[in-house]
Amino acid sequence: MGSGASSEHPYADEAAALADGKTQDEIDAYKAKLTSEDPAAYLGWRKAAVAEAPAPPSEEPIDADALAKESSEMMASVVKALKEDPVFLGEGPPVPALLHPDSDWSGFAHWLLARVQAANALGGPRMRVCWSGTMESLGRIPRWPQDQEHILDLEALCKEWAGKQNEKGKVDGRAMCISLFSHRWERPSMDPKEAHPDTVDGAKAKALGKYGHNGTCPIFHPNHIFDYFMWIDFAGIDQDNRRDMVLGISKLPAYISCCIEMIFYYTPQYESRAWTRVERCIAYTYVQSPLFVFIDGGYASTEKALDIDDLVAKDPSCFMKEPKTGGLLMSVTNPNGDDANITDVRDRVIIQQLLDVIQSATPLCPAMKMAMGAAAAAGEGGTEASAFLKFKPDGETWMPVDTEHWKVDSEKNAAILAARQATTGMDDGKA
Repeated sequence: MGSGASSEHPYADEAAALADGKTQDEIDAYKAKLTSEDPAAYLGWRKAAVAEAPAPPSEEPIDADALAKESSEMMASVVKALKEDPVFLGEGPPVPALLHPDSDWSGFAHWLLARVQAANALGGPRMRVCWSGTMESLGRIPRWPQDQEHILDLEALCKEWAGKQNEKGKVDGRAMCISLFSHRWERPSMDPKEAHPDTVDGAKAKALGKYGHNGTCPIFHPNHIFDYFMWIDFAGIDQDNRRDMVLGISKLPAYISCCIEMIFYYTPQYESRAWTRVERCIAYTYVQSPLFVFIDGGYASTEKALDIDDLVAKDPSCFMKEPKTGGLLMSVTNPNGDDANITDVRDRVIIQQLLDVIQSATPLCPAMKMAMGAAAAAGEGGTEASAFLKFKPDGETWMPVDTEHWKVDSEKNAAILAARQATTGMDDGKA
């Protein structure tokens, strides 16, 4: 086990660096130096976990019936594993024990590694993630397989982390976190070469880069910060190889069960998208965090807390204010409903298959487990997700949203701007 020491973290807290007397030019020059000779040098030790390049796809025509059969068999394997494998059914990280400043995170990488190995053992595409520093460095979301050298194999990453972590389970002073990124593609197209998830100016990449740069989590703030790695469809699902694309989609529940949290990037069109609805359903069933993190186009530079009342007023079909706590709730809606928007209608078949998997699932997410416990105490409910995942007109499901992350990071943005202004005498308005 390594010491976990770091010579200098290239994405350290800029406010602290500026307070220590470094100029913004010095910080930017250091980052530029890392990538001057090797485009992936910014990854540092993480480069050892870069995913292997895929084999060239077969030039033989795809047998649609054979692929459909293979997809169904993959889903059946996923369902069986998530319902029966003790690796998935076991308890998650002991959150209460990890809250204090001196807590021991050293078991987390091994806990996560076991889950990822179980997911990879199902066959099909391995689980791949992007480091948040990749979006910060590149200014864009990498695409698989073209950007293979910027995308990480999660199993290899967990092994590297376990070998480098210090006695408290941290590397470069940070604990590890794996996040699912749910979003509506900004430039959808039936042509996979033209389809792109982000805006032309890389708004999502900026937001994810800032998210990881800050490294915060309101549950553990201010005692711990995190190194964020994200499962993003553009990098985690093959965009060119049709067979690997279908099998990767079939494994979505297994991938998501390896994620700690879901981050969703809100736009007015987000809620109605069929695929984002599927992701919310799967996350509500399988992720470890009971709260889903809200970010949007203003997150990366905002200095103000999120206005929940304004958000609910603008999109009441999507959001609701919890009457007792004042917290934000988001609807979980039928992915195959008549109002669900989809680019390729052929996807409706696999969406329904995924929905069937979810509704027959044994829930792993704490939010749904709490709903199960409350129902059991009232003499109601059941043991499958279908008992707690209700769609109109049969019922409604609302998931709790994490807006505290936005609040903590907006305060960090304000601190960075203040430190920069104090150092340079200028305010460029960019955190």
